[in-house]
Amino acid sequence: MLIHHASCLYAYLLLCGYTHLLHLAMEYSVSLFPLVRLFTSFCMLSVGCFVLLTFCIWHGSTR
Repeated sequence: MLIHHASCLYAYLLLCGYTHLLHLAMEYSVSLFPLVRLFTSFCMLSVGCFVLLTFCIWHGSTR
């Protein structure tokens, strides 16, 4: 039970950190071309979704 809570907390912290990084990247890339910014945000979001999905599948299979 403790391991389950720890892994959930880790996933939450990872997601928070990732969102913060995404926010920073968006702020710094304002000076770049809008297309580059759009592409970068799309890549970051797709990677984030993939990581979260992978974690959920792994977490579900280990329970």
